[in-house]
Amino acid sequence: MVATMRTYMLLAVTLAGGLVFGCESSERVVDDAKVGDLADGAALVPDTVTRDDTTHVDTNTTRECVHPTDCALRPASCCGECGAYTRDDIVSLPHARLHDYASTHCPADAACPPCYRDPPPDLLADCTSAGACSYVDLYDPGEGHRSEYTSCDNDSNCVLRVTDCCECGASLSLMNLVAIRQDKRADFERLLCEPGTGCPECVLDYAPYFTWCGADASGLPKRCRVDMVGP
Repeated sequence: MVATMRTYMLLAVTLAGGLVFGCESSERVVDDAKVGDLADGAALVPDTVTRDDTTHVDTNTTRECVHPTDCALRPASCCGECGAYTRDDIVSLPHARLHDYASTHCPADAACPPCYRDPPPDLLADCTSAGACSYVDLYDPGEGHRSEYTSCDNDSNCVLRVTDCCECGASLSLMNLVAIRQDKRADFERLLCEPGTGCPECVLDYAPYFTWCGADASGLPKRCRVDMVGP
């Protein structure tokens, strides 16, 4: 199917960058881009989206990005938990600065445990409208929780989604699945896909996984959640 391409005017904002781990300051042009609707195989197109830019930002540094895919997550510590970032040990950085960060935070004689752990799928890199790398925590229990992706009233509000940009051919393992609000699907896909990316059409069978709306034992408000049908 031929995707219909539309051109949008992007609001450009020039920001003065700061020092990050000894890097030189610079200026960046920043825009907000929103992943378009994937229905009917339409191409993902730039748009604007209003987001809360106050959560999960390191205010001590200025990091440069234009789109969420410009940023990547890694442990704030050297080794993380078997190499994985966690909710309590995480930093969001531009891809170009990952190596410098590791060099700064990992001594030459650092000996990380010989183990591997998948990072949690509910932590995703983001870029604020101010051009700072940040991240989204779909189930953050703390103040400033960005609940717009996962808050729900009933099961019909929720859908399953892989954390790859394109669903066709993606791994359907539990560590690659999240449950999100159906009406926030396009906003969520904006976190995963480069602007202008088009994905092939396909129908995924997520069985044995399913999504439901409910609270957990901690007493948090109801959220879309992933579960699995038992044997």
